[in-house]
Amino acid sequence: MFSYTSNSLLILLFNSNGLKNHSNELQLVLQEKRIDIALISETHFTKYSHIPIPGYQLLKAYHPDNSAHGGAAIYIKSSLSFQSLPNFCHPHLQSCAILLHLNNIPTTLAAIYSPPRHNINIQNYIDYFSTISQNFIIGGDYNAKHQYWGCRTNNPRGIVLYNYINLKGYKILAPPRPTYWPTSLRKKPDILDIFVSNTPHNLFCAATNLLEPCSDHSAVLLTLSACPLIRSSLPKLFLHSTDRLKFHDLVDQNIKLKVSLKTPQEIDLAINNLTNIIQQAAWASGPTKIQYPNSAPPVPEYIRILITNKRRARAAYQHSRLLSHKSIYNNLSNSLKKILAKHKNQSFVNYLSNLSPNNGSLWTASKKLLKYKPPLVPIINPHGGFALTDVEKAELFKEHLTETFTPHPDIQIPLHTNHQTHPT
Repeated sequence: MFSYTSNSLLILLFNSNGLKNHSNELQLVLQEKRIDIALISETHFTKYSHIPIPGYQLLKAYHPDNSAHGGAAIYIKSSLSFQSLPNFCHPHLQSCAILLHLNNIPTTLAAIYSPPRHNINIQNYIDYFSTISQNFIIGGDYNAKHQYWGCRTNNPRGIVLYNYINLKGYKILAPPRPTYWPTSLRKKPDILDIFVSNTPHNLFCAATNLLEPCSDHSAVLLTLSACPLIRSSLPKLFLHSTDRLKFHDLVDQNIKLKVSLKTPQEIDLAINNLTNIIQQAAWASGPTKIQYPNSAPPVPEYIRILITNKRRARAAYQHSRLLSHKSIYNNLSNSLKKILAKHKNQSFVNYLSNLSPNNGSLWTASKKLLKYKPPLVPIINPHGGFALTDVEKAELFKEHLTETFTPHPDIQIPLHTNHQTHPT
């Protein structure tokens, strides 16, 4: 089996059936498994919904009627360099997508959810996939079954999807075991959460099942042998919350103006001393670093023990499908949800109690809580597609400015010139 390394990209696929009820468990799994990107389907998000997870950025697509059903979302590590793409929101399909470079190849990653009550034809897939770039990985709950990717039976939607991927030469990445676990014992578990991909052949992929997070679906982990671009961030010596008066006082106390500057060695030594004085004063005048909520607090041992017991109970229930095992699993799952919520609330209370207006941490926290920045979509290229690179954007701005500041065609007409020069 393919094992992940430091050069691997880990993608989690999860049908949450309402993410609000599983947000704490999802956050725990993302941090424990070191997930890079999470593709979430059936989020039940509206345009007002926002569930932040420390260390990740959220992109979402909701149902066109803006009610709490359907929807898709992506959680991506803040350290990864990516570009958000326009959402695709229709009653039969909701999707949000990002563009990032995997092994220096532009690749689209998208989360998708297609409700089962709509009839899907091949034209619906053509309309959606025509908005995606050449290289892509699209994961979600298509509600499509076909024996080609390991399902027990075929359904009409699965047959349509199978015919479409054969027509286009796309690949299906599916886990080896079921992902949908219906509550009714009359229904059999099956694979509903899959990836449709079109990637270079040297990009190795492996999909495996995970026991958590879990709703009526279990999660899927996709491992890619790819290196994404990392968001570059230059360290800053001075911040907006730096205490300027304290900085000036520290520099005045430590600086020595009577120094000899007669030789190159003495000049170099004086420059190094001045640089060290400025750095130490700036660091001492900066705000106190608070780890949470930018990085989540560690999980206590008693919660980890409960998580282990819950995993074993879920595995036992999925293997036996006995009501007694299901009851044990439900009790452990409900207990874990309550304990995780209590632990998160207590951690947030501790975080708030450490905020202070003196070091700027209170105002920084207020801005993060009260201001949600929507993702910026790329510039639409009138010649087709999107302007994603700096060169493409510069060319578009050049064309726009050239057209905007073109002289009026009538400005050089002699009759108009003579009229302005010699008015009657």
